[in-house]
Amino acid sequence: MKIFECIKDMFNLNRTKSLVDESLITRSSNIKSDNTKREEMKNILKVVNNILYETEYHDTHPVFLVIKHYVDIELSSNISKLLATHDPNQGKKYNFSDILPNQKNSFDQYLYIDSSQNRLSWYDFYSMSRLESCEETIFLGYDSVIAHPWNINRFMNALTKIAMNNDWQQQKDNHDIVLFMPYGITFVENGNHSITKGILNNIGNIKTAVIYNVGSIHDEIYTDGVYYYRRRDDSIYAIVENFNLAVVFEIGSLIYSNRHNPDMNIRFHSKRIADYE
Repeated sequence: MKIFECIKDMFNLNRTKSLVDESLITRSSNIKSDNTKREEMKNILKVVNNILYETEYHDTHPVFLVIKHYVDIELSSNISKLLATHDPNQGKKYNFSDILPNQKNSFDQYLYIDSSQNRLSWYDFYSMSRLESCEETIFLGYDSVIAHPWNINRFMNALTKIAMNNDWQQQKDNHDIVLFMPYGITFVENGNHSITKGILNNIGNIKTAVIYNVGSIHDEIYTDGVYYYRRRDDSIYAIVENFNLAVVFEIGSLIYSNRHNPDMNIRFHSKRIADYE
């Protein structure tokens, strides 16, 4: 009996040691992954900072091409998942909470503390960021647009119409979009399939009066690619769940902080970023 107990104890000891070793390996791997993300974020922002000094261009600063690169990755992922699975639940309907997580994904029930010592929620900030009496035209295939094509039959129908008819027109009762500055990113609310076809075909434009300028959030929040932090005390606000859009967030921070910089001429559709305030 004692021999059995000794064997049992040895087994439990080895199992415990194995679990501890596994935990240490996982933790070490996570630390390495986090540090890699931080380093990648720094490298990206170094390049972006240099691009911001470019002053000769047509109507939209080339920094928005970098943002478009990361946005197109997310759109391509949605399209690829739909084509591969035909499952409407595999893709993702993106919105501003994918750039800056809302309180559902945060550690605390507030976004930041304002100058009056009030704790503002994500929703407080979001609601007060909408611009009044402002309109913008978004050019499909040229500007950063994230759509969510979710129905394979509608998507196929949209693609065949591209081949048959090479024009694209806005349908006011179907196409709803929301523009977020200073990123120049447009999220599609409605009309995902036909808007996706316009993006893929680089044709068509949509007018919207639903515009948010969320630039002031960069006075309060920053990210290193792993977490979002409050500038006030460096406390963690939320975990980064989408690295590409966290990069977009930090590029937006550089755009916002340099919007009045006389050495930079940052414009979106010929309009100064500062003019969206």
